[in-house]
Amino acid sequence: MSFRNSLISALMSPFRKARHLVPVVLIISWSIMLRCEAIFLPHSLVDDIPIIKETILFFKVKEQEGLVSAIQKSKWLTKHYGNIGFFFFRFYSYKLTNFNPQVQHSIRLITLAAITGFIFAIGSGRLRCRIYDTPVQHGERIIRGAVALVATAIFVLADIPQWINLHALQAHWLRLHTTDPPAGLALLLHLLFLTLLCHNSSAPLTLRTVAHALLCSVFFIITITMRPTTLAFAFPIVLLALFFSMTRDRRFISLVATIVIFLTLFLLFLLILKWMRGTFTFTPPHTYGSEFSFSLSTFRTNWEKYKSFLSSGFGPLILLTYAAFLLRAIDSFRSPFSFQRFVLSNFLSFYTGLSALIGLLIFFPWPHTLPRYLFLFLMYFVLLFSDECTSIVLGLRNNIRN
Repeated sequence: MSFRNSLISALMSPFRKARHLVPVVLIISWSIMLRCEAIFLPHSLVDDIPIIKETILFFKVKEQEGLVSAIQKSKWLTKHYGNIGFFFFRFYSYKLTNFNPQVQHSIRLITLAAITGFIFAIGSGRLRCRIYDTPVQHGERIIRGAVALVATAIFVLADIPQWINLHALQAHWLRLHTTDPPAGLALLLHLLFLTLLCHNSSAPLTLRTVAHALLCSVFFIITITMRPTTLAFAFPIVLLALFFSMTRDRRFISLVATIVIFLTLFLLFLLILKWMRGTFTFTPPHTYGSEFSFSLSTFRTNWEKYKSFLSSGFGPLILLTYAAFLLRAIDSFRSPFSFQRFVLSNFLSFYTGLSALIGLLIFFPWPHTLPRYLFLFLMYFVLLFSDECTSIVLGLRNNIRN
């Protein structure tokens, strides 16, 4: 190859790689255009006005007496101290945008559009979110993209009938004060770095591995500071570590490093919470988390309500998706090696299927059952649906060819 051709090839290489992101950019643009009317909404009287007043008071005390005193005297931080990450984000985003609702809604819209882009990129295979990769042919890429497009549309358009107020599933596109969108984006980034961490089965504990473990843990901690109940999403990581330990896979070392880093950061977070709770200048009548009830009657009532939501909003789609995955998993039990290979090649289905259930179960002890709490469940479910539907279509195509 001549020098000229080599130079042209080197210059065009970034553009060849960038063309794979064009569909993702189009999906993000579509979701923004679909919900662009939200940008022109004013502040909500439900949450925004009280938080704006609290933000003004917080920064006034901060300027006069310092940050520690502002934290001690903040009524919202006192009542919601478990969600300190989200409330600091709200305080500083209001302050930095000069309380402009259009800028605030634009940030919210970009956050949700980024989640939409991630869902399409993961479902279509444009992001490496699988531990065990196989070569993807052009026909398979088209099938994955088409199914991922359907899954993305479900995420953007899904709603629960007869719920059209600020507690509807679509309310996240309209309301500023809901924790699930920023927490969901952090969880998807956590998933990305988790799979990058586990992808190389032969790598020892290198600097890149430690960096992936650190970023994986940081994004998970960010999620917990916004919604503490998301701590339950650590369960799939523990299961994955146990699987690797039983199969004597070297990825177990990488996951142990991740768990150690996460526990260190989580301990630091708990110490900050303990310090904050001990320095508040007054004790609220109750904190936000004190409403959780772990009684059997609460679980039974919430199960019936959420079952009604899911049935009216999605019909048999959820049961069919989980049934398809379970049938494929049962079929792989023919030998230990085939099951191990199945787990590695279907890591995304295992992780998202379990995480979707966790995203639903974490709200069972919460006495207020609202469709907007299904956000994290829906985010993980559409990823599971995309993976399972792709597997079914590819299986049918192979059977027809044979």
